[in-house]
Amino acid sequence: MNQESPWKTGDTIRVVLVDDHDITRRGVAEVLRHSGIEVAAEAETASAAMGQIRLVRPDIVVTAGILPDADAAQLIRDIGSDYPDIRCLVLTGEVNDVLAYECMLAGASGFLLHTVPGASLGHSIRAIQSGIGVWGIGVADGLRNLMRRERTLDQLTPQERKILGLIGEGLTNRQIGSELRLSERTVKNYASAVIRKLGVSSRAAAASYATRMTLMRTAI
Repeated sequence: MNQESPWKTGDTIRVVLVDDHDITRRGVAEVLRHSGIEVAAEAETASAAMGQIRLVRPDIVVTAGILPDADAAQLIRDIGSDYPDIRCLVLTGEVNDVLAYECMLAGASGFLLHTVPGASLGHSIRAIQSGIGVWGIGVADGLRNLMRRERTLDQLTPQERKILGLIGEGLTNRQIGSELRLSERTVKNYASAVIRKLGVSSRAAAASYATRMTLMRTAI
């Protein structure tokens, strides 16, 4: 006898909701149900989510940005590895450009804030099910800025990239010179070139840039 398929039938969209805050999870679940979307299972952690996904095989996973045992990007990578047909939406409380970028690289179909209206959340999930990416306005702007800076990074020479990385670690020109066996004056010239190419206004801004780029590259 054939077993019943765990996949959705008809136009019903089945969702696994992942969030370690019970009140938030209940609220989102209620919004989804009012939108005609079936909440097939809930989970508080990434590991529990993988177990529920294995059991119910949803169409979409809606996850918080940060979970007790992983962030959304890691969960999305794990889902994509085992269940490449399942789409993922990140629903979080605050804009985090770096996390949004990591989630995009991991294969997320969308990244929204909790401030999204309930009806819009339902529409967004239906759009994602149809293969359309959904990114909040503030999130999309942040992603464009980060990707623009990533392209800018390609303009730096290998030596300039090394110096930018050391600036990001908080080293002085003298310390960088000692690390790379360069004179302090040479390092200063390199640093000035880096600041000019990046289009930032100061060494501190370059250091902040380097930190953000390091976080993003860690996710690749």
